[in-house]
Order: sequence, then C-alpha cells, then structure tokens
Amino acid sequence: MITLLRRTAFNVGVGNADAHARNFSVLHEPDGSVIKLAPLYDVLSTIALELTDNAARLLLADTHLGQRVGRSTDIWNVAAADIVQEGVTWGICRSSDRRLRHHGPSDRWC
Repeated sequence: MITLLRRTAFNVGVGNADAHARNFSVLHEPDGSVIKLAPLYDVLSTIALELTDNAARLLLADTHLGQRVGRSTDIWNVAAADIVQEGVTWGICRSSDRRLRHHGPSDRWC
C-alpha cells in the first residue's frame, strides 16, 4: 500500500490530474504466489498541456483529479496532509509512513 501511496504522491507532484483507477494495475506470478503493482504507465503532466480548440484558441487544462486525494478533488489543492490522510484511510499506519513525510515527536499516528 505504501508503494501505491508513493505513486499517488508522484502523480500529484508531476501534475498528472488524470491518474484514475484504470491507470493502476497488478501483476500476478504464474503460480499465483505473488501479486504486485505493475510499473507506472500513462503518466504525464496533464496540467502542463497546452490545449487548443478547433479555432486554435487556448484552453485551460482540466485540473480535476481522476480520483480524490484526501479531501481534494483538484490537483492544485492537494497538500502533503491530503496524501497522508489518504494513506490513513487505506489503513497505512502513520508510524510506518515516516518515509513520505517527517513529523514531529508529538505527532502520533497509531
């Protein structure tokens, strides 16, 4: 789960607002012994795209997320706390997540 959370943070960091559930896959070992996340794919900075309509007028990139992160639905509003909160809702104990964000000694997670 921490790997998935890191990938979520990476997508936010590069400005990929189009990271939705179909952009994450799992790989199965032939004997079924291991199931793991597939390598990242379909990753690009959607907020950096310069889009135009048929008349060559500049369009604003859509910054609404393909899936919510924490309570945020717009990539510009995602803060580190939203990513941490997302991990907590997935059952990631905050004490095991110190690699994603440093917290002070009084910040108890579990």
